[in-house]
Parts: sequence; structure tokens; C-alpha cells
Amino acid sequence: MKTTLRMLAGCGLLLTLVGCVESEKPLSSAATAQQDVRLHGLWSHSDGGSTAYILIGAAEDPPAESGRPPVEPGMMRYWSLERNDETQKLAPPSGAQFFCTKVGDHDFGNWISPATKEEPAKPETYFFVKYRVEGDRLSIWLQDPGKTAAAIEAGKLQGTVKRRPANASFNPGGVESVRITDSSENIRKFLADGGAVSCYPEENRVTYQRVR
Repeated sequence: MKTTLRMLAGCGLLLTLVGCVESEKPLSSAATAQQDVRLHGLWSHSDGGSTAYILIGAAEDPPAESGRPPVEPGMMRYWSLERNDETQKLAPPSGAQFFCTKVGDHDFGNWISPATKEEPAKPETYFFVKYRVEGDRLSIWLQDPGKTAAAIEAGKLQGTVKRRPANASFNPGGVESVRITDSSENIRKFLADGGAVSCYPEENRVTYQRVR
């Protein structure tokens, strides 16, 4: 569970010990997205001696600096902070911008991974996080690399899968990374046809409680 919390704390990367899932295309256009005000606020989850806090709200609009492009009205921002409950030490905060897409009965956040100073030519990519708000409870599911890789290898979704060498000391032959190259429309269809459940298993779920 602690690994999952660290993954959620860095959703801009979503790197895990067993791989990651990224997409070249978002589920929908950020230009048409709307704020999901149910997410706005401060949430917390305690587990194994640490407490994770996430603060969600609208991304800054208008831009803080002249010359910057305007922020889409539906763009949201996520900040995460983890506290060691024994020492009271705080890990450095992390955050990411995202926008929401509805696929059937399921809600998704399109987490944006922009180009960095280290990789200025890197194209913008996306990570899909499923969520559900029930009163003062927020459940978040991370996309499962193994199950998504299986869907790609079965031809249900276009993409590439990178696996570890068969003689690797850790997780030999396991999924190292997954990149979805399909269109937004086809990804939504895949999720609506069952991928929203099969690629987001319950063991990848973390539930937060609203603080305010």
C-alpha cells in the first residue's frame, strides 16, 4: 500500500516497481473538459505509519505570467504530501495537472506528463486514473500495467509493451512499461467495453477521506 501511495503522490510520473502505463492521446480534449467540483478539497489516507494528503482544485486561471497561454476552464491541479506519523517529517510535495473524462459510468482523470528541462523534446503524454466520489470518500484506481499489456498483446488496444529480460534478477519477463498509441475514441471504447474494470483491479484501489 505504501508503494501505491507514493505512486499517487507522483501521478505525473506513475512509475512503479513493475512498470507504468502511458498514453500518447488523452481520453478526450482538455478544451471541452469541465471541473469536477466533487473532487475539490483536501483528502487524506492513513496506512502503515504514514498519512497521505491530496489537495485538489482548479488550475490557475488566468495565467500568473503574461505571455503564457490561458488555462482551459476544465483544467485541474493535484498536490500531494506524505507525513511520517511517528517522526512527523513531511516528504517533499508533488503535483500534476489533469482534466476529467466520463466513460460510461466511470470517471477518469487524464494526468498530464509534460516535457521537462531534462527532456525538452519529449512529447506530452497522459496517464489515466479512475476515480469515484461517494459522499466524503474518494476512491482512486491506478491502471494495471500487466492487464493493459495483455490487452495490447491480444489486439484489443493499440500500443507497445516493453518486458524485462527473461534472465532479469527482478520480475523476469515481467512488464517494464506500457505505451498506448491508440486514438482517444478507441481507448474510450476499450474502457467502455470492460477495460475500465479489468485494467483497474480492486488491489490498485486506495480510498481517501475528505478533510475539508
